[in-house]
Amino acid sequence: MADFEPCWAFTENEEGDYSDTLGDSGGPTKWGITLGTLRDWLHRYITAADVKALTPATAKEIARARYWDHIKGDALPAGVDLVVFDFAYNAGWSRSARFLQRCVGTIEDGQIGPKTLAGVGKFTAGALIDQLTKLHEVYYEAVADAVPSDQQFLKGWEGRAGRAAQRGLELTR
Repeated sequence: MADFEPCWAFTENEEGDYSDTLGDSGGPTKWGITLGTLRDWLHRYITAADVKALTPATAKEIARARYWDHIKGDALPAGVDLVVFDFAYNAGWSRSARFLQRCVGTIEDGQIGPKTLAGVGKFTAGALIDQLTKLHEVYYEAVADAVPSDQQFLKGWEGRAGRAAQRGLELTR
């Protein structure tokens, strides 16, 4: 079964510490938690200074509640959980769920439920990781093509998808 801890460790490392990159629509971000996400989580107005002050414990709590729980990470096979979670964290949990549903042939409604989980059980973790990684790479290319300012992120996104696949496969063993 899945385990949040190695998945979070991977994603936390990929996201890095505080950044406020010109051209990044997320604005001030720490461990992948954007100013908007933190504002929504805290239910109050915040500034970049609040994002900088974000603690690892709070970032982890947000990651679990806003991404892991939505993708039903505890019910996914080891390795698949990491790939689905990391993409959810980077591109949205509903999109990540739809991509998983596409891979397993269930209705793409963005809500992982019993039918999606049953579909997951019909595939090996390695096969799903491979299919998901291909979809993620195609998605990143489409985003970079559609938003010229995002071209600067394409190589990093594709590298991250590859590293997630590699780490996911390691977790299946």
